Amino acid sequence: MSIICEDCGHLNWYDVRFLPGTPAAQRAELADIQHQLKVLKARDRDLKAALASVVYPVLTLPPEITSHIFLDCLPFHGRVQPSSIKAPLVLAQVCQYWRDIALATPQLWSSIDMKLEIGQPNIPDKGTIALLLRTWLSRAKRSPISLTLRLPYHQPISKEVISVIPAYAGQLHRLELQASDSDCETLRAMCSDFPILRDIAITCYGSVHWLSAKSASHTSCPNGAFLQPYVSLHTLRLGEMSVATLLDMLTDLPQLLHLDTKIDDYPPFDSVGVVPVTANLESLIIRGREEAPDQAPDPPVLDYLTLPKLRRLELHYRLQLQALASFCIRSACVLEHLRLQVFTETECWGLMHMLPNFSGITSFDLDTYTCLDSVTYSLQDTTLLPHLRSLRLNSWRSGIDYATLVWCLRIRNRDLKSFTLDFENRGSPSSGVFQRTISSSLNLNLLLQAGMEVRIWTSEGVWPGWTSIPQKDSRKVRDIRLSTFEISGSHLNCPYMWTLFFQ
Repeated sequence: MSIICEDCGHLNWYDVRFLPGTPAAQRAELADIQHQLKVLKARDRDLKAALASVVYPVLTLPPEITSHIFLDCLPFHGRVQPSSIKAPLVLAQVCQYWRDIALATPQLWSSIDMKLEIGQPNIPDKGTIALLLRTWLSRAKRSPISLTLRLPYHQPISKEVISVIPAYAGQLHRLELQASDSDCETLRAMCSDFPILRDIAITCYGSVHWLSAKSASHTSCPNGAFLQPYVSLHTLRLGEMSVATLLDMLTDLPQLLHLDTKIDDYPPFDSVGVVPVTANLESLIIRGREEAPDQAPDPPVLDYLTLPKLRRLELHYRLQLQALASFCIRSACVLEHLRLQVFTETECWGLMHMLPNFSGITSFDLDTYTCLDSVTYSLQDTTLLPHLRSLRLNSWRSGIDYATLVWCLRIRNRDLKSFTLDFENRGSPSSGVFQRTISSSLNLNLLLQAGMEVRIWTSEGVWPGWTSIPQKDSRKVRDIRLSTFEISGSHLNCPYMWTLFFQ
């Protein structure tokens, strides 16, 4: 059949059977599609065969070995912060095989450390936080769980988040959170028991006299006794407590090994008839009020304690050396780590006379304020702290006797492995001289080459390298110093030092 175009008069022949829309045309189109499918399937088989011929050694490992490797990717301190670029989430994004292994390894999901700041891109609202927390912990199956919740200061725990905890109360072995008294009461009411809980760190915004039934009468907290049933606790970190609460708590928690807290009620403590409490503590960290050194009174703590198993003692307040001496004689403990503060030359020399009684010390941390030169001069005597491996000094004076400092380090170079000096010299006319002296000296570089780890913090920079620090970043400097100190604590077999107070 001939067809003539009406516009141009072009003559063409066309088979009517294959006009568009006819059954014949549809069958022809179907046959063409089937042919293309056959070609694509053949190509698919060829590509799969080519991929199958490629061997990835890491994918040939048994799932059990891969699972153990995944566990080694977690932080050694055991607190996992959810992040798409860190384990375990990043491991589940590599391929389907790894994702299956990651989801089938409960230990990867048995720890979560969440910073609950509403409005961040990954946490748009409270409901999302609760959903993330519930999803994460559900993957832990029946493994023991470590839960850390960090909130902005004085922000209460949302009901959505706190409602997730009761379902996993039977699996919690570590619980770290910020809370008010009402939050603690709500949690205690919702969770009747924490059968395997061993480690608690709580920064409380109200009174914290809810630790035992004995002390409940000293507070407005209606029920108290949040920790009373948990006699198997090993580690406890609290924002603050009274001396009476401390003594009651040590009696109620006989298995407690590590305690880090702040004393808030000195000196109004009735000590009449108080017999020193004997406990099994291995580590005790007591923080005093943040007042001027000459105004802060001495918390009456050591006078009422006998700790024969104590290995680590940190006192972050002005201490009466007589109280320390009496405590050590009464406890007969062998300390390995000691942190103290001295404010005057008299206190400094008194402490130096006491150091022969601490022959087992391997780590010594001292806030010297204006007495740094006296300390470094005294420590040149290697009979003092003969097993010392780590030394950290903090100074507030305007100048430092560099020669005495270096000579002390050289004398102890054989055994001393780590030295840190925190030198607060902002605005001091001699600070620049001190920096130039260290930078131009070969003595500290020789100590570094000999294997000693040396770090000097000043208000203007950090040595080695003298990385400058602007004035406006002073808060950041404090954070860096804190992180450095926390990390150094891990070398002292004290993993509990990794928990930061949420202040």
